[in-house]
Amino acid sequence: SLAFFSRYYGRSYPGDKLDLIAIPDFAFGAMENLGAITFRETALLVDENRAARSELERVADVVSHENAHMWFGDLVTMKWWNGLWLNEAFATFMEMMAVDDWKPEWQRWTSFAVSRAAALQIDGLQSTRSSHPDEAAGMFDILTYEKGAAVLRMLEQYLGPETFRAGISNYVGKHAYANAETTDLWDAIEESAQQPVRTMMDSWVFQPGHPLISAAVEDTTLVVSQHIFQYLPAEADAPRRWQVPVFIRAKSGDQELTRTVLLEEDEVRLDLPARPDWVVVNAGGHGFYRVRYSPDLLQRLTGVLQTELSALERFNLVNDTWAAALAGLTPLADYMDLLLLFEDETEHNVWSAVLGSLHYLDRLLDPAHRPALHARVHSLVGPSIERLGWQPADGEDALAARRAVGCAGHPG
Repeated sequence: SLAFFSRYYGRSYPGDKLDLIAIPDFAFGAMENLGAITFRETALLVDENRAARSELERVADVVSHENAHMWFGDLVTMKWWNGLWLNEAFATFMEMMAVDDWKPEWQRWTSFAVSRAAALQIDGLQSTRSSHPDEAAGMFDILTYEKGAAVLRMLEQYLGPETFRAGISNYVGKHAYANAETTDLWDAIEESAQQPVRTMMDSWVFQPGHPLISAAVEDTTLVVSQHIFQYLPAEADAPRRWQVPVFIRAKSGDQELTRTVLLEEDEVRLDLPARPDWVVVNAGGHGFYRVRYSPDLLQRLTGVLQTELSALERFNLVNDTWAAALAGLTPLADYMDLLLLFEDETEHNVWSAVLGSLHYLDRLLDPAHRPALHARVHSLVGPSIERLGWQPADGEDALAARRAVGCAGHPG
């Protein structure tokens, strides 16, 4: 990954040598000392011929994360502890970039959606915090690593990968062998992008939580609005507003439309050339927000799940609808009906969202009501188990077999 980072940052590795040192029992997991990175043995040493792909991914992620710190953390270091979130968030973002560049068939950005979903879950609680806490000890958690990385990915996709990369190179060049603050990064990216990056990112860094983006169609107008998403809304919570990059893809007949809008107010209305056959909000799946479709738009999407939506978009549809059901915004029956449309699903990360929600429901239900849930689960996962079997077929990804085992392990 050093060659990738040298190209990405536009600057050679800043050390004379680099040793990767395995330690039998290392509490921190890994530490990015310049020139001598230390690792817990299990985070570095792996038998490539016997290890499961998840083990290989884990080692690749950790090594890439620490290598990314050689530039972002060591070459340029935060001025004070309140900037630590950016060091770790950026290294998490860059580990995904590097591993995806090395092994695109692993689809690491799709897998990252699972980690991002966990951050969204924590961030939907009243007890969540901003990405900029007052105490240094509060930095080492899922909101720093996964939420921070997800927000950076959203910014990169909004500005464009090359524009974002140019801003990062600008930042590293200006602050090499020195200390910097979070605002220095936003200013460097803003200089390259010629867009108000600092104002936009302040809305994500200095206030806790994240928005729920609601979408509805009125004739040929798409209405997109935002308000805070919380599982249990606080009674006296002050209104919050984000500057949200909303990625939209819509289709009307043979015409497909792709647009990105920055939602700065509570609502924006977008004129479409015709009434859409379907609309995907958070197209590409990289926004750090929930999406709730009107019943009409959701119904239109159900017919094109496997043909028009990517695996990441399908994952988000399941995960966001489940979150809305838990928050009382969507009837649980509607969510269960949605799941029945995924019996032909082949992506294991999508199945992780489906099965995770069903496991949760199974724990909540009174024993007298569980047989009905088990029957519904059987009708959903049974065909997949029969189709996939227990061993991967020739040329089939071993992850498909992992999904079959997961399905079989579910009640029902």
